[in-house]
Amino acid sequence: MMSTKLVTSSEDYEDCNNGTPLSGVKLRVVNTELQDQPVGQLGEILARTSQLFDRYVNNDEATQRAFTEDGWYKTGDMGYFNDKGEIYTVCRSSYSIMRGSFLLYPGWLERRISQCPGVEQILIVPCPIL
Repeated sequence: MMSTKLVTSSEDYEDCNNGTPLSGVKLRVVNTELQDQPVGQLGEILARTSQLFDRYVNNDEATQRAFTEDGWYKTGDMGYFNDKGEIYTVCRSSYSIMRGSFLLYPGWLERRISQCPGVEQILIVPCPIL
């Protein structure tokens, strides 16, 4: 657990809002070049805390994939911060679709489109370009 949000009524609930990082936990949202994203911009969530494992035993390759060179853990979750410092988790980075030079995240798109008036259900699936 890396963040928490107190919800005392249904009005306090907000889909995908995981609250603020716990004490001692640092979270970042970065793009594919590991540059910090601005508030509201989707990116991969990275974490750093003393309670987190620091390597895979006897598996240096997995450790290199899981951590940045400067020690941030790549959670594999896609999300963003709001202007209150709360983190939103919207999908897994592995659930992505490459369309030309664009990397699309179906879960994030589905949530956005489902908020449009008149939309009852939405499902985004990849299909080949013919």
